Amino acid sequence: MGWHWHLDELDAEVGGRPPPGSWDAFSAEIGPGHGRTPQA
Repeated sequence: MGWHWHLDELDAEVGGRPPPGSWDAFSAEIGPGHGRTPQA
């Protein structure tokens, strides 16, 4: 699941765009679809 966020971050860096939101926000949004819940 983490690869998606890292690839989005790399794409933003290479393309000169703003980076994605924080890992915590990404995990909270995408995690349930992958059967995972954010860890506190």
